[in-house]
Amino acid sequence: MDMLIKSTILKFASASPHVSIDHVATLLEMKPEILIFKLERMIFTGHIQGKIDKKERIFIGVGASQVPSSQAPSPVLSEPTSQYSEGQTEFVKAKTSETSQEDFIKLNLHLGYLGSHVRLVLKIINKSDFMINEVEVKLEFTKKIEVFRTTPKIEFIKHESGIVARIPAIPSKQNFEVKLYLNPEELGIGRISGQVKYVNYKDYVRLLMIEEMEYNLTVPKILPKEIPQDQIETFNTASNIKKDIRSYGLPDKLNPLTAFNHIIQIIRSKNFMLLTKIAEENRKIAWFFGITEDSGYEILVVGQVLHSKIEFYASSTNEQILSALLTSFSTDLKRRILISSVVRSEKEIYDMFCAECGGILPYFPKTGEFVECIYCNTKNLIR
Repeated sequence: MDMLIKSTILKFASASPHVSIDHVATLLEMKPEILIFKLERMIFTGHIQGKIDKKERIFIGVGASQVPSSQAPSPVLSEPTSQYSEGQTEFVKAKTSETSQEDFIKLNLHLGYLGSHVRLVLKIINKSDFMINEVEVKLEFTKKIEVFRTTPKIEFIKHESGIVARIPAIPSKQNFEVKLYLNPEELGIGRISGQVKYVNYKDYVRLLMIEEMEYNLTVPKILPKEIPQDQIETFNTASNIKKDIRSYGLPDKLNPLTAFNHIIQIIRSKNFMLLTKIAEENRKIAWFFGITEDSGYEILVVGQVLHSKIEFYASSTNEQILSALLTSFSTDLKRRILISSVVRSEKEIYDMFCAECGGILPYFPKTGEFVECIYCNTKNLIR
C-alpha cells in the first residue's frame, strides 16, 4: 500500500507541487484521515519527502525534503501489518503429546517466536467416532507474559499465573487449532505448562497434559556498529529481515521530549550506536545500529515519539533477538515511567495493539474516546 500511495502522489506531483489529499484518497478508496496518517509515517521514516498542510488538506513539496539529507536517513521501516505473517517462523522448540481414548484424541503443541512475541500453536485432534465436549485449556506461565490475541478468537479467563480457555466441542474426525500470541513482559527463560481437559462420550473427564516448554528471552551482548545511511533501506528491506514494534500510549503527564530522552538512553544502554536523530515539535525519532558479539546478527533499532505514542521498532534476521530486545526496552521504559510518578501504576501504561487484529493503532486517544484501527476498522477503547 505504501508503494501505491507513493506512486500516486508522485504522479500528481509531476503536474503540480500541491497534491489534493481528498482527491488521492478517493482514487485509493480510503478515508482522507487514514491517508494523512500513512503519509505522515512515510515522511517521518523517509519513504517520501514533503510536508502536509492539514488545513488545506494538501501534500506539498514532493522531491524537496524538509530535513537536511545529512540528518535524515533513507527509508527505515515499512508500515506494521495488521496480522502476523504465517509460515515464516522457525519454531525454536516443538513438542507433541498424544494420549487418551486409545490414542484417538491427540494434542500437538508448537512454541516459537514471531516478531517481538511468543506464539503457542495448540491443536486438538479428534480421531474418534464421538464428539468431545466441555473442552478446557489451562496454561501456567513461570514468567510475566500476556495473551493479547488468539486466532480464532476464544474466550479465556486470566488468573495470577496463567489462563483458562474454553474451546467449542470438537466433532468426530475433526480438529481444532488455536494460535495464542503472547506479549512477554519479563526477560530470561520462561516456561509454559498446563493441561487440556475434556469430557468423552462416556461422560468421563480426560486430561491431556502439556509438558513444560521453554522460551528464552535473554538479551545478547551488543557491539555498536556504524552503517551508512544510504544502506539502511537495503538492510531493512532484505527478504530475510523480520520486523516488529512495541507501542505504548504517551502518559498525559509525561513531556514528549522527556519520553524521547528515555528512549535514547534505554537503547544506548544496550550498547547500540546512535546513527542520527531528529527532535522537532511534531516528530522525535532516532536510529540505532548494532551487532551481536557472539553470533554476528545485525540489528536496526528505531525509537520515536509520535501521535502521542512511545514506540520501539527493531529489525533483524533473528526473531528471538527481537523478542528479547523489545521486551527489554519495554520493561526499562515502564520502570522509568513508574519512577517518574507520572502514572500511579503499570496498568496506566497502555499497549497500542488493536484488540481484534493485533495491528498498531494510529494514535493514543483521550480517556473515554475510541480509536479506530486502520486495518480492520474495529473501534478500540484504550482507557
